[in-house]
Amino acid sequence: MEWVTPKENIQHAVKNNLIKPVKGEKHYKSKKIRQYTKDNKFVKEYFSITEASKQTKILRSAISMCLTKKNKTAGGFIWRYDYEK
Repeated sequence: MEWVTPKENIQHAVKNNLIKPVKGEKHYKSKKIRQYTKDNKFVKEYFSITEASKQTKILRSAISMCLTKKNKTAGGFIWRYDYEK
């Protein structure tokens, strides 16, 4: 037996199929985001920045910078968290 960190313990459990990793909308840090046109018309809602990035081919970092108000748009769209409606 050896000492491991909690992170290493979880990684071991996932690697050995003892637990399934939580991803996407089920992850506790996942936040819904909304995509709008530049004239503020709703386009689509996504379960996470990663999902939006994969579907739109817009960089995750660009969407994130828009959500944190560092940029006004990303990929020609306005992005907001769901709770900012």
